[in-house]
Amino acid sequence: SGGGMLFKKHEGCKAKINVADENLDAPESLAERRALQHLNKSEVLLGSDFAARQGLKEGDQLQLLGETFDVLSVLPATGTVDDSRVFAHLHTVQRLSGAGPVVNIIEVMGCCEDVANGLVGELQSLLPDTKVVTIANVVETQVSINRMMTNLSYLFLAILVAVGGVSMASASFANVMERRREIGTLMALGATPRFVTRLFLAKAALLGLAGGISGYVLGSLIAVFLGPAFADVSVFPVPSLAIIAAAVAVLVTLAASYFPARQASRLDPCLCFKEV
Repeated sequence: SGGGMLFKKHEGCKAKINVADENLDAPESLAERRALQHLNKSEVLLGSDFAARQGLKEGDQLQLLGETFDVLSVLPATGTVDDSRVFAHLHTVQRLSGAGPVVNIIEVMGCCEDVANGLVGELQSLLPDTKVVTIANVVETQVSINRMMTNLSYLFLAILVAVGGVSMASASFANVMERRREIGTLMALGATPRFVTRLFLAKAALLGLAGGISGYVLGSLIAVFLGPAFADVSVFPVPSLAIIAAAVAVLVTLAASYFPARQASRLDPCLCFKEV
């Protein structure tokens, strides 16, 4: 993708931005400000993820669509799709794509709200087939999407925890019924109800710990391998989440196994041997 930048005096703004004194020719400034209008036709800016996958850095050369481009800079990570993009001169993109003198989208940035709103209207009247948006609108939309995805994640997490708890409770009840003879033997040998309860809860805690850690490892591996393939984003495991996953799994299994453990502790040894 490529682009240019249109500047307009910040009339009516409480805060003024002076870009004349900024060294926009420096690669660092390019990386921070996305000043794409300073790109030469043989230069490109790389998103952080794209550069990492290709093993490229500032000053390297990139072969793209049969042409060689100089890497002017690698942009800082933003956590958006821009991390996987290549930014080039507008005329270069138009030539390589064969689309001709076409601009698909213009992002208005670096302006106060009054100027930005005015520019949007003016640009839309000049380029009716071009989508014109402000950075504020883009950010607002992204924040709304992120909030919705976060809420959906919490909803799915709650459903999974509930289903896992019910499944664990059913398995614990079945385990108690299958081991009535062993429970009766323990109690006949002097095991107290508290000991039996703790025995079942300890087993549940170990199962929860193993399940939480294995689930974290399996989920991380799936995300690392499938993330770039399906979502075109790089995924990196977060070790601290392993502790959270293990703790949540242990708590869920303990809560789900409490009543089955209490039921096991209240069994009558005589009845256990008689029924078996």
